[in-house]
Amino acid sequence: MRRHGLRDWRRWESDVPGVRVQWRGALLCGDEHPPDDVAARLEPHLRRPPGRALFLEDHGAVDPVAVTRALVRAAQSHGARVMAGTAVSALTVRGGRVVGVHCAAGDVEADIVVVAAGVDAAALCRPLGFDLPVAPSPALLMRFAAPPGLVRTIFVSPELEVREAADGELLVAAAWTGADLRQVGEETLRRIIATFGCREVRLLGVRVGQRPMPADGLPLIGPVPEAEGAYVAVMHSGVTLAPKAGRLIASELVGGVEAGELTGLRLTRHRT
Repeated sequence: MRRHGLRDWRRWESDVPGVRVQWRGALLCGDEHPPDDVAARLEPHLRRPPGRALFLEDHGAVDPVAVTRALVRAAQSHGARVMAGTAVSALTVRGGRVVGVHCAAGDVEADIVVVAAGVDAAALCRPLGFDLPVAPSPALLMRFAAPPGLVRTIFVSPELEVREAADGELLVAAAWTGADLRQVGEETLRRIIATFGCREVRLLGVRVGQRPMPADGLPLIGPVPEAEGAYVAVMHSGVTLAPKAGRLIASELVGGVEAGELTGLRLTRHRT
């Protein structure tokens, strides 16, 4: 899924208006001295180029919020009805089959319900008699304003992982341990300034998200065992895998073609 997912990102970039990928590669850095010439060339604003670096030239970066908005707009242009801010409380079961969802705006019927609710997917599936092995993993998404081109790759070091997702806007993702959000953001800001030597960087905001972590680390994709009409799509990392997983799931649900690439990711692997 990960190895071949990049071509699906290029497909999205071509087919979906508003999906933009910064194809600048990833620079993985190790020791600081002596300086690595390749790292210094790829990231000329580094104050202390690392002594060891690995460049993965086919990698790209996206703004996940901007991509999500673009996908929603594209779905609406093809006739999808979006009910934003409407919480789903339960799946509707009739005659042993899932036929829709209960939500704040009333019941919504469906031929097939795709449960793509992240960490909340387990609670929705439990009444169906299936215990979905997913746990929450809190993470931070921090945004910074910076001069365009300050960071040119997906820069990864032991202290920092940062990328430019749009001109003049940097994204940093990190695990969250419960520390004060503003404090974490300010500390990350100081780290960016120390790494790239630019005092024009500003913190724009910090958000907390709950990453869904399957127990064995592999995506959970496929029909819910013994619950006709319900299909689960939960994984980490959802952003990286989204275009490929979406294409394969659509081929199964709309085209009726079982995707061989999803064989090892079915929910039944957790049944004993």
